Amino acid sequence: MNSLPVELVKANLSDIPQLQQIAIQTFVDTYAAFNTEENMRRHLENAFNEAQLTAELLNPDSEYHLALKDGQVVGFIKTNIWPSQTDENWKDGLELERIYVLQSHQGRHIGQVLINKALDLTREKGLPYLWLGVWMKNEKAIAFYEKMGFVKAGTHTFVLGGEDQSDYIMTKNV
Repeated sequence: MNSLPVELVKANLSDIPQLQQIAIQTFVDTYAAFNTEENMRRHLENAFNEAQLTAELLNPDSEYHLALKDGQVVGFIKTNIWPSQTDENWKDGLELERIYVLQSHQGRHIGQVLINKALDLTREKGLPYLWLGVWMKNEKAIAFYEKMGFVKAGTHTFVLGGEDQSDYIMTKNV
């Protein structure tokens, strides 16, 4: 068993292939059983294509940070400041739009390391809170966020393919 810590690095354009692979694999592992194949296909094609990821990486209001274990990318976060956030009602905080950890590496504190990085970024930017949207049916993620000190603060709609889904907004003050 390797006890080397998780290394966090800011992503750049050369990381797009790894970002795509992990984003798609993690999203499918988490949500495919609960959604139609068509809605999954549409979302994956729109959210994780090379042009979209390139635009996000070049956007000064968004940041990706990769979690590396033994030199391999095993997860990442994407954070946004306003106006690049997905909900203007929470624009005074930092949005944690994505936190993805490969299923094979869940339960190994990588998610905690990534949340702590997002909290550090929130403080560095002088913002009062970190917020995220989580699908109301994703009980595992909700329990994790609550364990990390997040509280439910509202709701919003997330469109997956052609279907509106309800998310909780969860926040944590820094």
